[in-house]
Amino acid sequence: MRRVALILSVLLCLSMALIYGLHPDLCSALTLYPTWTWLVPGLLLVGLGWSRFTKPFVLVAAILWLLYSVVFVEEFKSLVRFRQLSASDWGAAHQRGKALRIVSLNCAGGNKNAAMEALPYQPDIVLFQESPNRQAVDELTRLFFNDGGESYWKGETSLIVRGHVQPTVLSHPSHFFMEARVRLKSGIEMEVINLRNITYPVRADFWSSRCWREQKATRQTQFAQMRDVVRQTESLSDAIPLIIGGDFNAPSGDPVFHLLQPRLHDTFKEGGSGWGDTILNDMPVLRIDQVWASSHFRASAVVAHRTQNSDHRMVICDLLFCASKSDSLP
Repeated sequence: MRRVALILSVLLCLSMALIYGLHPDLCSALTLYPTWTWLVPGLLLVGLGWSRFTKPFVLVAAILWLLYSVVFVEEFKSLVRFRQLSASDWGAAHQRGKALRIVSLNCAGGNKNAAMEALPYQPDIVLFQESPNRQAVDELTRLFFNDGGESYWKGETSLIVRGHVQPTVLSHPSHFFMEARVRLKSGIEMEVINLRNITYPVRADFWSSRCWREQKATRQTQFAQMRDVVRQTESLSDAIPLIIGGDFNAPSGDPVFHLLQPRLHDTFKEGGSGWGDTILNDMPVLRIDQVWASSHFRASAVVAHRTQNSDHRMVICDLLFCASKSDSLP
């Protein structure tokens, strides 16, 4: 029985490495779960297989799970990563007009109190999903920036900015994302897209064929949505700085994000630290709220903060503005 437990552990490790490595649509019901989820049954089986006679096999199984964690478990990496620039140095760059702060937050069905939680962090750009209504967004803009800010509301999504906002007409009308040309008070100008993609149905009835079909269909819809976003940006010159952020409703590492590359990079993978997962707020297990940036920006620090009035954590993203990604941090 002990060897059977070890064999099952190894097979589980190899299977999940293959599934997360390839991310086939057929297995969307499994890849929706955090990569570290499978460490629990895997290591439990290793423990059940322990004896003085199975030590070599236990060692092999443990090494395989360690390699799996290094390759696929993002949370372990961010917990030991430190911000690339001190808060004081980033603040100095911000005063020189060479840095900006973006906050992204799902407001839990338009909860204005949730939106207000971004105020203490003094952002330059705020991306709201499940946005409060237009009147509330206008009030929030005045509260955040007095007379120095502008807003753009589009139902499900909205943004407020310390500066000027010029809405961009979408080539194909869409309800799940918005686009605007933003010019900050500092003079930094960029194109900003705020989105909220379709949500995966939360299911664990793996014995049901409907579960697998629904998850696969959702994955395919998310790909279609992201292709719409990418097509919208194709007319933009590479010289124009670009930010895409919001509630992607897909776990980090999902192939849907490959569509944003190489033009954009995941700011959390570059400068994120701590536990970066954003859903659910009280027990976050997936990083579905993200900020992606073009090579004009470098991530100094990206964190996920617990909220009081939303079921999502808030993403706070400190960026440095530079000529190209190859520029060094000041």
